[in-house]
Amino acid sequence: MRSHRPIWILSCLLALYAQAGWAYQAEPGDRARAERFLELSGGRSVWQEGRSIRLLAVNHVEGIPLPFLFEIWIDFAQPRSMNRILNQDMDRLRAYLGDSGWGMKEGAFARNLWRLAIDDPSLELRTGANGRLEFHNIDGDMTAWFQFGESGHAERFGLPGDDIGLELYAYADFGSVRIPSGGRTPDGVRFESIYVRLNPRALDLPSAPPAAPDAFNPR
Repeated sequence: MRSHRPIWILSCLLALYAQAGWAYQAEPGDRARAERFLELSGGRSVWQEGRSIRLLAVNHVEGIPLPFLFEIWIDFAQPRSMNRILNQDMDRLRAYLGDSGWGMKEGAFARNLWRLAIDDPSLELRTGANGRLEFHNIDGDMTAWFQFGESGHAERFGLPGDDIGLELYAYADFGSVRIPSGGRTPDGVRFESIYVRLNPRALDLPSAPPAAPDAFNPR
């Protein structure tokens, strides 16, 4: 039986997909790139109003004939998320609550934009290898990095310890926000974004797995 590990690698990347205050003395170019990134993604006023986000994507895994529907909810105020993977053979639900419970770490792509928009004082910007823009917490721990193209959009997104990252496709409008239309992992798992909703309220995630996936389905 084929392992579902590539699917969960992608789900972790997206969950850590789904964080700028300037306590660190960032280089002027770091701040300019971050501000340009925020502007191209919908703007400060749009992301400031958000408290959580819901995303739907279709995942294509090499060797598995049917695509998967991937759904994720990301809370901005705290590093919490929940995701669901579904096709005719699978229906799996996972939640990530802080550093314990049934998962999580920081690093969400969308959460980075929100932290930029609210001028989060615990976020530091630094220039990393190959000109990447790194997002660090004030304690120095890196949460994520972005590689920008000439347009100012992020073309790659990665987590600590990942030098390759997720390849990001062309950006598309989803309501008031603009995010990648899809992407690809280094091992060939592709996803296509089909629905994105920025919510003005935080998520009320359960502290333990619900009895059934449909027992928790915020919109």
